[in-house]
Amino acid sequence: MSDDKKYPTHRISFSEIRTDQYGEEKLGKPVEIGTVWPRSNGKQGGLIDWHIDPKNLGEGVFYHFENERGQQREDQAKGQGKDQEKDAFTQAENRKRERNDRGNGRER
Repeated sequence: MSDDKKYPTHRISFSEIRTDQYGEEKLGKPVEIGTVWPRSNGKQGGLIDWHIDPKNLGEGVFYHFENERGQQREDQAKGQGKDQEKDAFTQAENRKRERNDRGNGRER
């Protein structure tokens, strides 16, 4: 048996579509509803571990994020850790902000 600790490779989140007071559709706060774990022996694909049954969810949007936390923990244990955001949603927001800055001529 290997001493390597296994971490999920991806995280699955869900945001419910809500209607605000003006009748416009808005996405609610994302909630993690599952994880994808690697298969053993180097097989392709992954196994989904649902924390919340997707049949019980209403109308909304699913998000599929790479899980960098497990790799980040391993890198930090080896002394290779960098200043990375720990949350996939924070990373997505930062990438969106960078794209908007480039589009508005405010190159960093």
